[in-house]
Amino acid sequence: MKRLPLLAGLLLASTMAFGQELEIRYYAQNDSIVYLLDGTPTKKPRTRAGEMVTLRIMNYNNYLYQATVTAKDEKASSAPAVGNFNGLAPGSSEGGGSPLGMLMGLFNAPVPLSFNPDNFNAADRGSGFGNASAAIQNITREFKNTTAYIKILEEDLQQNGQDIQHSLESQRISGIAVDEIKKLKLNPSIPPQKIKTLSKEYLGTILGTEQADALSLGKVLKKADAAQQLPKSLEHYSAYIDTLSVEMDKVGAMQSALEELQAEPAFVESIAAYHAAGNQRLSQYRQTAKTAQEQLPKVQDLSVPTLLALRYQLEELDANDFSYTYRTTAEGDALSLQLALQPVDSAEALGARPRQLPTLQVPVYGGFRVNASVGVSFGGFFEQPQAYFIKDSTIVAEDKDKFLPIITSFVHFYPQSAGNVSIGGAFGVGLPLGSENGAQSISFFLGPSLIMGKGERITLNAGLMGGKAKRLGQGYAVGDRYVYEPGPSIGSEGDVVPTRTGYELGYFLGVSFNLF
Repeated sequence: MKRLPLLAGLLLASTMAFGQELEIRYYAQNDSIVYLLDGTPTKKPRTRAGEMVTLRIMNYNNYLYQATVTAKDEKASSAPAVGNFNGLAPGSSEGGGSPLGMLMGLFNAPVPLSFNPDNFNAADRGSGFGNASAAIQNITREFKNTTAYIKILEEDLQQNGQDIQHSLESQRISGIAVDEIKKLKLNPSIPPQKIKTLSKEYLGTILGTEQADALSLGKVLKKADAAQQLPKSLEHYSAYIDTLSVEMDKVGAMQSALEELQAEPAFVESIAAYHAAGNQRLSQYRQTAKTAQEQLPKVQDLSVPTLLALRYQLEELDANDFSYTYRTTAEGDALSLQLALQPVDSAEALGARPRQLPTLQVPVYGGFRVNASVGVSFGGFFEQPQAYFIKDSTIVAEDKDKFLPIITSFVHFYPQSAGNVSIGGAFGVGLPLGSENGAQSISFFLGPSLIMGKGERITLNAGLMGGKAKRLGQGYAVGDRYVYEPGPSIGSEGDVVPTRTGYELGYFLGVSFNLF
C-alpha cells in the first residue's frame, strides 16, 4: 500500500511531462522570438511528437500584410501620412496667431488659483488682526466663500470648453478622418501599435474617448447634430462667464471695502492680486467665447453614415491585436515553420513587397521511430571456433580468431528522446569478412542500440549474434583416433576430418551510421 502514493506521483509527473505545450511568439517588428513551454519562457524549445504547437506572429501590420505559415515535418539534419494637430495643442507655435489656436489653448488651460483663502483668516488670527473690526471679519468670510464658488465656476468652464473644443475639432477633421486612417493602415514605416494609437486619436476626436461598445447609436446621433449642440454648449459657456464676472466684481468690492477699513496690507494685496489675475482670465474666456461664436456659421451637422462607419472602425481597432495564430501537430524529427508576410491586394497595388521571415525549427522527441544504418560489427561465438586436422592418426584442434569483422546492416526501432541520445533495439544482417562460406555464412544480430544524434546518427550496437560455425561431425571429438580414408566419409566441405557447419549463438559489438 505504501507504493500507491509513489506510483500516483509518478503517473502525475509523467502526465505533466507529456502534456507540455509549446508556444512560439515571433515579433515581426523587431525580429525577436520568444519560446514558451506551458507559459514559461525557455531557451531550449522542443516538443513531443503528437503535441500541439502554437505559433503567434505578433506586432505585424495585418492591414498591409497577410501572414502565411508553412509547416513541414522533417528528418533532423543538420513616412507617415498623419494629419497635423499641432495647431490644436496648447502652446503650439503653428497656428498660434489664429483665434482658433488661442481658443483651443484656453480650453485646455488649468484653473490658476494662486490665492489660498485658508492662508488668511483675518478674524481668527492674532497677528495683525487681533483687533480687527467685525466688518473686516465678515468680509473675510465672504471672500473665502466667493473664491470657493469661483473655483467651481472655472472648473465648469473648463468642462464646457472641452465639449466645445471637441465639437470644433470634429468639424475640422471629420472630412479627412477616413482617408487619413486608411493612409495610416497602409503605411509600412509606422509600427502597428502606433497605427492603432494614431487612428484612435482621429476617432476619439470625433466620437469621443469612449470604448466602441459604450458608444450607443443614440450617442452617435447626438454627435451628428453638431449644428444644434454647439450653440447650446456655447450658450452655457457664456452663462458661466457672466456669473464669473459678477463674482469677480464682488471680489473688487471687497478689496475696496478692506482698503477703506485699513485692513492688514498683506491681506489686501493678496486679494488685489487674486482680483487682477481673475479679471485677466475672465477677459480670455470672453475672447474665447467670441472666437467660438465666429465659428458657428461654419458648423455643419456631421454625416450619420460617416459617423457609423467611424464607429465600426473604432470597434475594429479595439478588437485588432495585430497578431496571427497558427496551430499544428508536431511530427518527425523536427518541425519546420516557414513564415512569410504577403501584401494584401490594396497594398500590393501601392508597391508593397513580400517579406520573407526566418524559418523556425523545433526539435521533436517521442514517438516510435524506425530507420536503418550500415556499419561494422565485431562478433564472436560463445564457443570459440577451431580448425581441425590429423596428427599421428589423432584428431587435434587449433583455436581460430576470437572475433570476426562483419559488414552489417541494421534496422533500428526506438522512441526518440528529448535529447540527442536515444535507446532502442536493433535487428541486423551481416556478412563476415574473409569467410570461406560466402553467402552461406550470413549472420544475424539482435540487441539494444545506443543512438546518438537525430539526423546524422551514430549508433552503438551490441547483443546476440547468430552465425554459422564449423564443428566436428559424425560423433568425433578432439583427441579421438582417426584414420584418414579418402571417400564420402570426409566433411562436406572437403575437410580431411569429418565436420559439419551450423548456426550457433554468439555476441557482437558494433558501430553503424545512417548513410542513407
